[in-house]
Amino acid sequence: MVKVLLIASLFSGLLITSITSKYKETKLIGFVLAFIFVYIISGFVTYTPDWLGYATLLYKRYYREPFYMLVQIVTLKYGYGFKQIQLLFTGLYTLFLIILISKFNKNPFLIVTLFIPIIYLFYATQIRFFLGYYSVCLSLYYFFISKKRVLALLLLIFGLINHYSLFIIFIFLFFFKYNVRGLFKKVIYVTIALFIVFSISNYLYNFILSTNYWFSVYFSKSERSSILGGVFSFMPSILSLILINGYARKMMNRIPSLFQDKKFVLLYRLSIVPYVILGIAIYVQVIGQRFIIPALLFQLLLVFYIARHYNTKKQNFNLIGLTLFYYILYFTFVYILSPIVVGNDITQKVLLMLNSNSLIGHWF
Repeated sequence: MVKVLLIASLFSGLLITSITSKYKETKLIGFVLAFIFVYIISGFVTYTPDWLGYATLLYKRYYREPFYMLVQIVTLKYGYGFKQIQLLFTGLYTLFLIILISKFNKNPFLIVTLFIPIIYLFYATQIRFFLGYYSVCLSLYYFFISKKRVLALLLLIFGLINHYSLFIIFIFLFFFKYNVRGLFKKVIYVTIALFIVFSISNYLYNFILSTNYWFSVYFSKSERSSILGGVFSFMPSILSLILINGYARKMMNRIPSLFQDKKFVLLYRLSIVPYVILGIAIYVQVIGQRFIIPALLFQLLLVFYIARHYNTKKQNFNLIGLTLFYYILYFTFVYILSPIVVGNDITQKVLLMLNSNSLIGHWF
């Protein structure tokens, strides 16, 4: 009965926010509901795959990036634990996430309802990364769209001091200089080149392991996967790339003015460019889990942005229908097929996380 009420509340939230998103004075409702929904299911968990490691290292005063170091010091000083850190970090990056979504879509509750279930395991677990990630993504919006360069720089710096892996963003920015017409081909060429390099050279692994401790975490044997396992794990993301690129190119040919739409261009780049590291991610899946899978957010935003601003009602009906159908397939792949074929325990981990939630855990 409780699960039925939970599902009913989600649909009620979708209905309310769909109606109120048409009115500027009530858009705040969708923003608040989206934040509450994501924060409750992510912030109040008391178990994640990384929880024990974080909790143990907290009391050993093991410091990482500067912002997390500061939070650790304050947490220990006032006698708090990792539970409070989880609440703080998820609250901050959920706020950043909702702000980011609201820049492109008037119904953030709809977007997070589609996005969070797919990425939930990583979203609630990788707290340092996602605080930095959404800060960096917001900085790109303020730099390329709003032209607020100082704010963009501050957000970029804040993102980088939360997780050093986000320096990869500078590789992505290199591709931002290319026109969107030829961007897909360039990304594919680099992806193939990196895949070949990683396929034929173990020397690169040994070099990284022997010279850089931090990257050794990602490139150690325990973090590598087989080619087939890596391809299978990212199959939904690869299919998303093909579909979103095909649809975007079709729309660009039909509506040339899209090339001058800064929001469309930024969403398209953020949907495509992260796949430049797919050739590496097939071997080192954690990299893809942090940069490729989260790109689904921008692909969703791109579809709904086109639907709102450029399509007719009939075109939107077909588009949204196909999007939801693909989403169901994506969800099925992640939580049903993947555990069976690859043997991962993602479904079990997600259920354990939901069960551990101090607010709603008894519902599961």
